Amino acid sequence: MEKKNKTTMPKKYNRVNIAGLNIKRIRTTNFPNMSQNGLAAQLQLKGIIITKNTIQRMEAGLCAINDIQLVAIAEVLHVTIDKLLDESPYQIKYPTEENPNKNVAE
Repeated sequence: MEKKNKTTMPKKYNRVNIAGLNIKRIRTTNFPNMSQNGLAAQLQLKGIIITKNTIQRMEAGLCAINDIQLVAIAEVLHVTIDKLLDESPYQIKYPTEENPNKNVAE
């Protein structure tokens, strides 16, 4: 019997965070010279212990982002937390009881 992790979305949605896509979009659009390594370095200056690999996993939706990290990322990228959590650019749809087959839009 497979155990379910309550902090992640079902596997078919392939993401465990909402903000990752926005972090990548904002980082590459507003700061084209800021690499994942550069973002990690800026966060480290704010006292966040993080690596480039963690940034990569966050942007890919493979690891959760805690509230302290989210606040620091918003500060470094000069945006609000709301901007990082905005799903509208990606039209993400989650299943409902009426339509259990909805899937994440790409």
